[in-house]
Amino acid sequence: MYNTLIGLLPGAFALGVMAQLAFWGIRRGWTGIIGVNQLRRELAPLHDKWLAEKETFNELNARVERVKQQTGKQEDRLHQLKRDIAALERTPPTFLHTVGQPGSSVRPFHGEVMFDSLAARAAGRPVSPAWHYTNLLLVYAPDIDSAKREAERMFPEKGGYTRSLFTGTVQAAATQAATQSPTVH
Repeated sequence: MYNTLIGLLPGAFALGVMAQLAFWGIRRGWTGIIGVNQLRRELAPLHDKWLAEKETFNELNARVERVKQQTGKQEDRLHQLKRDIAALERTPPTFLHTVGQPGSSVRPFHGEVMFDSLAARAAGRPVSPAWHYTNLLLVYAPDIDSAKREAERMFPEKGGYTRSLFTGTVQAAATQAATQSPTVH
């Protein structure tokens, strides 16, 4: 019996190979008949094109998100600037009167200058609206005495002006107000 089985083994093997080849042939023929190979050839370029378009779409979406973020930041900055402008519009102006020129042998002296507008109106002289607000004084001079003389020359007491000069460091608020306001010479 063992010899019979061994004798049948090559035949069974040949029969199995033939069945497998027949299956492949039928399958290939069947797919050829229904057009699967042709569909694969037609769909492969379409699939590649779809992948490329999907990649482009994802890249464009990423760009749109970056632009939205930048737009949001710019809108926030714009709103902040609008608030700053509104705050500046509510604050009264400060005028800075500069006397002299900055240089190596001079130093700045800061102060305030005021004008007696009531006396000027009583005398019939017109009064500039600038004198109704804060007027800062910046005098460049070698020493405080020279600064006082220059301030007296520009804004004499006889003309109705009152001046005050001080030495030392500049007050931060006065400096900031002076840099943001119109300058009158």
